[in-house]
Amino acid sequence: ACLPDLINCVKLAFMEGKAAGIDPSYIKQLTDYCFEPLLQFIDDPEPELIACKVESLGEIVKYVGQELIKEDQLQKLFQQLIVVLEGREKRVQERNARCNTEDFDEDEKDLIEAENETEDEIFEAVVECVGNVLKAYGAKAHTFVDMMLPGISQLLGSNRSTEEQRIGVCLFDDLIEFS
Repeated sequence: ACLPDLINCVKLAFMEGKAAGIDPSYIKQLTDYCFEPLLQFIDDPEPELIACKVESLGEIVKYVGQELIKEDQLQKLFQQLIVVLEGREKRVQERNARCNTEDFDEDEKDLIEAENETEDEIFEAVVECVGNVLKAYGAKAHTFVDMMLPGISQLLGSNRSTEEQRIGVCLFDDLIEFS
């Protein structure tokens, strides 16, 4: 979670002339050193870690933007975000199926609600990440965002929670505002 702030500090120090020996290629290397492994290992068994990694990727894009994140990296980012959303959807469906079992009780209900809150955090992190890409790239990001729209638009359905609908609306708001 501190990797984006590290990149931002180095970038700001360079821009203010306070980083002797630092040039744009160093910032690019540092960005790649942080960005690529986060992308590679974004899929994690712990949903809390997924949300943290997605947030970090979004913040890196926010801090360095078009200058240092290239289109092939964006392509990989959006492919991974789709995997994250598909995994989230699968986990939510599994939990919904648990609600229909005969040994479902109040304790199980509380556990499922807590797990669903974590899944909403993942969804919110993805939408924030996409918003940062849209802010940095504008209309150039459409190709990548279009890959996600079928999955996102499903989350606006009346069968979805109000939290899912709210987060989905935020994504479409960013899409309209920044592109």
